[in-house]
Amino acid sequence: MILNQVIGIETERLIIRTMSLRFITEVLKNDINAYDHIGVNFNEEWPSSDIMPALPIFKAQIEKKLPDGYGPWIFIDKADNTIIGDGGFKGFSNEIGEIEIGYNIVESKRMLGYGYEAVNALIEWAFSQESVKVITAECLRDNMPSINLLNKVGMTKVREDKELVYLSLDKGI
Repeated sequence: MILNQVIGIETERLIIRTMSLRFITEVLKNDINAYDHIGVNFNEEWPSSDIMPALPIFKAQIEKKLPDGYGPWIFIDKADNTIIGDGGFKGFSNEIGEIEIGYNIVESKRMLGYGYEAVNALIEWAFSQESVKVITAECLRDNMPSINLLNKVGMTKVREDKELVYLSLDKGI
């Protein structure tokens, strides 16, 4: 179990890295230096209103020594070195090896394949962890682009209710 180290993944167009406690703390304080401290350029679209309420939760998880990689990640566009999204996992895998993934891409970069690239890389990382056997996701029923993306990475619908579609992907040992 690794604690307090930044983990990075590189794809064709992205650098995907875990958010550090320092970075989250600075972003919550609206400290513009947060971006300089991790070597990226400021992007007015990030953080989005979707991630801001979750940052205090992520901060608390990291402070409680959540193993690195099982919390929030940022997606950095190599072309302009800006954060274009975020995602990650909602805590360590449970007793049967399930872990839930979530993600968000800034509006100007949606429908360009960045979400697929990032989610695919995160799934690959998660399945490289011995404890992870199944990755799950929840998505609003009317968010067809996200449902399509999750299907494209191999997830299948396991159920739905009035608001959400629930998807899953097995490791396939």
